[in-house]
Amino acid sequence: EEVTGYKVICESDSADTVTKYFDHNYGKINGLEADTEYKITVQARDDAKNWSEDGPHTHVTTLTE
Repeated sequence: EEVTGYKVICESDSADTVTKYFDHNYGKINGLEADTEYKITVQARDDAKNWSEDGPHTHVTTLTE
């Protein structure tokens, strides 16, 4: 199946989860808390609108304001 979009999930123990959807372009992810650690996971969507469940992830800490 062809990839038709992406979902970026930003999860934190101390802040609300932020989810951003993209087509083939990328953009800014707004709404993250300053100086907060997040687990960032990327999932892909196919033509049938199925989302992957084993997307890559990384841990990052946002900058202080």
